[in-house]
Amino acid sequence: MANVCGDRVLGKARVTVDGEVLRTEKSVSLTLAGDEIKEVEGDYETGFTAEFKAAELTCKLMVKPGDSVARFVGMCGVTVVAEFDTGQRFILSEARQNSRPKITGKDGGQVELKFTATKCEEIIA
Repeated sequence: MANVCGDRVLGKARVTVDGEVLRTEKSVSLTLAGDEIKEVEGDYETGFTAEFKAAELTCKLMVKPGDSVARFVGMCGVTVVAEFDTGQRFILSEARQNSRPKITGKDGGQVELKFTATKCEEIIA
């Protein structure tokens, strides 16, 4: 995406779905898959339980004439890649888009999408 300098901090992201670059706003967020730990407190001891949570990638699209938002409804089995300007890439395999796209008529006609996947691999450049 860009030349990476050692002092650079993460700022921009490019999201692709099955190789197609999405026109995203500065709103890409990624929560990695893994166990969510919950504390269990007793009278004299503590412990924990773990529950697996899927990876979640949320982004907002800018809508332009001719764009089809409806194609994202019920989308599943896709490969989503988030590539950050610091060189990290995350690949969500067999992802699904599990929100109903809501078009907001302000500042670029935003549409928020949320992709989830059980498998999310990090590739560091």
